[in-house]
Amino acid sequence: MEVAVRDASFYQVGYTTGLEAMQALGVEATEVAIDRTGVVRSLTSADMLDLTDTGQLSRFRDELASGGAHVCAFLCSQNFNAEDRAAHIAWVTQAVRAADFLGVPALRIDSAMSGQADLSLEDRIRIFADAVTEVLRQTPESNVALGIENHGRQGNDPIWMRGVIQRVGSPRVGLTLDVGNWYWYGHPLSRVYDIYREFGPLVKATHVKNINYPADIRETQREIGFEYGKYCCPLDEGNLDMARVAAILTECGYDGAMTIEDESLGKAPEAERAAVLKRDVDHLKAAIAA
Repeated sequence: MEVAVRDASFYQVGYTTGLEAMQALGVEATEVAIDRTGVVRSLTSADMLDLTDTGQLSRFRDELASGGAHVCAFLCSQNFNAEDRAAHIAWVTQAVRAADFLGVPALRIDSAMSGQADLSLEDRIRIFADAVTEVLRQTPESNVALGIENHGRQGNDPIWMRGVIQRVGSPRVGLTLDVGNWYWYGHPLSRVYDIYREFGPLVKATHVKNINYPADIRETQREIGFEYGKYCCPLDEGNLDMARVAAILTECGYDGAMTIEDESLGKAPEAERAAVLKRDVDHLKAAIAA
C-alpha cells in the first residue's frame, strides 16, 4: 500500500500547486476531485482543466508524468436522486472515461442522496443501485472500479451498503472505505474494526481520518456525528489504530492507496497546517510499514 492525500488538503494548508505539495509531503499519489462538467484543478498551476477535452486531458496526464505523480482515485460528489438524475449519472460516466485514459484505478462515488429521509430502505437501495448499474452499462470495457463511500447517514448503514452492492452484483463495485466515518456514525470502537473486516474484500479506495473520543464513550453507541468538530483530530492523536487498519486491509487483499482526509486541519493555526499534514503522512507511512 501507499500513502496518498486528497488534493483539497494541499490547498487548505497553503500549498500553491498539487505537485509542490506532493514533493514537500513525500507522497506520489493523490485523490483528485472532478466536478460535474469534468473539470479538475491542474497540479502545476491554479488553472482548471476540462478532462472531457482531449487536449486538456493530455495536459493533465503530462503534468502527472513530469512530476512523477499519479492519481489513485477521482472523487465525484454526485447525487443519484437529484431531479436531473441523468446528469449525475453522466458525471460519473465521464469521470470513468477520463480515469481510463489516465490509468486511474478507482472513483469515489457519494452515497448521500437528496430526499433519502423520506424513502424506504428498499427504495433507497434500488434508486442508488440502478444508477450505478447504468454507469456500468455505459462503460462496459472499463476496468475502473466504483467505490461507494460510507458517507453520511445512509452510507454508514451497513444494511444499506450490503443491499446496494448485492443488487448491483459487479466486481467493479465496492467501497471507498472511510475509516473514520464508521466511527463518526456512532459505532463502538471495537465494532468499527469488525466492519472493516466485513467490507475489506470490497474496498476499491480509501479515506483516512481520525477521532479522539474520551475513553468513557469510545465503546458506546453514540448519536450520529456526536461532537465531531470537537473531537476530530490528526491521525496520530485519535482512537483508531492505523497500523491495525492497514493490517486488516492487507489481510483482505487491498493493496491500493490509503488516502488522507484530515478534517481537523482547519482547527490548527494556518502556519501549522502543513506540518500537521506532514505528520499525518509520516504516521500513516509508519502504520503501513508496521
